[in-house]
Amino acid sequence: MGDASADSVTLNLLREARDTVKGSPLGVVQTPMIPWGQTSLPPLPVRCNIHIKLENMQKTGSFKIRGVANQFARRPKGGHFVTMSAGNYGKPFAYASQHYGSKGKVVMPETAPLSRSALIQ
Repeated sequence: MGDASADSVTLNLLREARDTVKGSPLGVVQTPMIPWGQTSLPPLPVRCNIHIKLENMQKTGSFKIRGVANQFARRPKGGHFVTMSAGNYGKPFAYASQHYGSKGKVVMPETAPLSRSALIQ
């Protein structure tokens, strides 16, 4: 992947990424948005219209599966890839590596939660 700058992000590039994610075999779902008032969060001190996007409903628990789906669609199949993550990116990376038959290694800091490490393994 090449260098990116704000000037290189075009509407067509965003549309292409959206279409890639929609067509991904990784099972990325369109997650709902709910108004803040429908949550158990405390009321806000000011009146405003806030919605919460429920990306925790993704198969891997976060929005990062969207970026991973976009990246893996552009990588050679069966390649060898390494990433560094405390877990939030590592989970979808490991999931996609397994799905695409790629060799993936996630380098994690010693302080990463053991539960995330176990999920990635």
